[in-house]
Amino acid sequence: MLDAGIGLPWFGVHTQMSVTDSATIHQLLWRVQPDLLIEIGTMCGGSAIFYARTMQSYNPRARVLTYDTNSNVAYRLKRCRAFHRHSEHDTRHNRTAFGLEHPSWSQLQASGNLQPIIGSALDSTLHEKLVEEARKARAVVVVDDGAHVKDVNVRHWHALSPLVTMDSYYIVQDTRLDSDCAYATLIGKGSWCKEVRLKGGPALAVAAIVGNASFRDEWMQDRSVEEWGVTQHPGGYLRRTQVRSAPT
Repeated sequence: MLDAGIGLPWFGVHTQMSVTDSATIHQLLWRVQPDLLIEIGTMCGGSAIFYARTMQSYNPRARVLTYDTNSNVAYRLKRCRAFHRHSEHDTRHNRTAFGLEHPSWSQLQASGNLQPIIGSALDSTLHEKLVEEARKARAVVVVDDGAHVKDVNVRHWHALSPLVTMDSYYIVQDTRLDSDCAYATLIGKGSWCKEVRLKGGPALAVAAIVGNASFRDEWMQDRSVEEWGVTQHPGGYLRRTQVRSAPT
C-alpha cells in the first residue's frame, strides 16, 4: 500500500486522512467556519488535531469534541502503527507522530480547542451535554468516523443530525469500505471486513439515510464537494438545507 493512501500528515501529525479528503474538509471548514465540530471516532487523534488547528486559524475559540468508546490508548496506538508500518522512516526523520503522542494534543486541550471524551455520544448523559454545547454554537459540523457499521451509522445520524446547523455538514466517512470489502472478499482477502460484509457498512447507511423522504425535506447529498474525483467518503457529504426542528 502507498503511504499516501493510508493518510496524509498535517501539522506533523499522522491523520489517516486521504490527500483529497483532507483538502476537501479543510476547504469545507473554512467555508462553513463552524465553532463546534463533533467527531465520532477519535482513534489516534490525528484528525481531531487537524480539525482543531484548522478551526483555530479562523476562530481562536472554536472547539472540537471527539468521542471514542475505547479507553485503551495503548491498543489504539498499536493499531495505528500497524497501519503506518511503511512510514517508520517519516516518523524518525520528520518528527511526525500520532495525535495522542503529539504535543498539540495537550496544547489544544489546555487552550480549550479540543476535548476528548471516552464514551458514546449516544449515551443519554453524554448526549444531553452534547445538545447543550450545540445550542451554544453558531455553526456545527458532525463527522462520523466511528464503528463503520450500517446500523450504528444510522443511529448516530438520527441522534446527531439535528445538531447540525443550516448550510453545514454531516459527514459519514469511509463509505468506500463497502466496495473495498466486497472486492477484498472476492479475491479471498476479506477477513478484515467480516462485520462490514455481514452487517453492511457506511455506504449502505448513507443509502438508507438519503432514501428516506424526510431527508429530502431538510438535507441534500452534496456531491459537488467531491471535486477531486477521488474520495474515501463518496456520497458521505450531507449538507443541511432547511432547519425545521430544534435539537432534542
